[in-house]
Amino acid sequence: MRYYLIAGEASGDLHGSLLIKALRSKDDAAEFRFWGGDLMAAEAEGLEQHYKDTSFMGFVEVLKNIGTIRKLFASCKKAIKAFNPDVIVFIDYPGFNLRMAAWAHAENFKSYYYIIPQVWAWKAGRVHELKKYCQGICTILPFESAFLEQHGVDSSYFGHPLMELIANDDSATKKQQIALLPGSRKQEIKNHLPLLLELSLEFPDYKFIVAGRSEIGQEFYSKYLSSYPELEIVWNDTYKLLAGSEAAIISSGTASLEACLLDTPQVVIYKGNKLSYLIAKQLVHLKHISLVNIIHASDVVKELIQDDLKLNSLHSSLKSILEDKEAQKRMLSQYKEVKALLGDGNVSVSVANEIKNLANK
Repeated sequence: MRYYLIAGEASGDLHGSLLIKALRSKDDAAEFRFWGGDLMAAEAEGLEQHYKDTSFMGFVEVLKNIGTIRKLFASCKKAIKAFNPDVIVFIDYPGFNLRMAAWAHAENFKSYYYIIPQVWAWKAGRVHELKKYCQGICTILPFESAFLEQHGVDSSYFGHPLMELIANDDSATKKQQIALLPGSRKQEIKNHLPLLLELSLEFPDYKFIVAGRSEIGQEFYSKYLSSYPELEIVWNDTYKLLAGSEAAIISSGTASLEACLLDTPQVVIYKGNKLSYLIAKQLVHLKHISLVNIIHASDVVKELIQDDLKLNSLHSSLKSILEDKEAQKRMLSQYKEVKALLGDGNVSVSVANEIKNLANK
């Protein structure tokens, strides 16, 4: 069978790599073409577009890059037609993938959507697009399938794929270090890293380590780290860094859930383009932005967003999770409750079975 996968971000590359591995185990004759990154490329040949050139976040950023985005749509359509896949698998990346799903439907390609758009947060009408354009849908958060069902949309839920990667080791030693995860995009790193580096000076007893991404490049990080020679950067080894850290400061995203699964206390941060934030605030109806808080439906971890992200608030939040033992205990207990909702760690194999069956129809 021929599979065309489209992932446009770092997290999609991770989940896509697990899916490719599972599909190969189910289909000896599997052929792949895909948009993704280094992790997917390590599992199979066929990388056609790297996500480092496709990830645009925020309304303003999309408008600035509209010409590039149009070219990406055109090249993707051309590549799919040339490959003629038995099924197209859309992995997250909704701004691009939902439009591609509409085109694929019109061209009579079979489509499977894995890791759906956050329709429960905003643009709920997209559930009808999912139903119309996709023959298979899989969610990865425990409340998503119930939401889709309320709107008459069938889907599957097998748990969260991160459970496949992170086996919590109670014997893991937490060192006197703080993990800094400023983001997976250049604009996120630019907005977050200078403040995090400034914060490191206020905790001289702790070693601060930056989680770096090789696709961003050392030169980009060096612009910020050159004045902080004592700080270390660890490349593409986020799990090990989180597992060994007493605490972490994390740009909102999948990494927040990773820290939860590794029992690492955290502060979640996010600061973006001011206009994009103001627009999003009017459209998104969520109390929380951290996946941990959203899943648990409570304030498990501290969130410092936009104007609340300042040095003094960041200092007090980090100090609290380092020194308040009762707060640590409460957070770890709530982490355990989140984990119980995320499945048994066989997600990719289950999804691969559904995709293969769809391709065979």
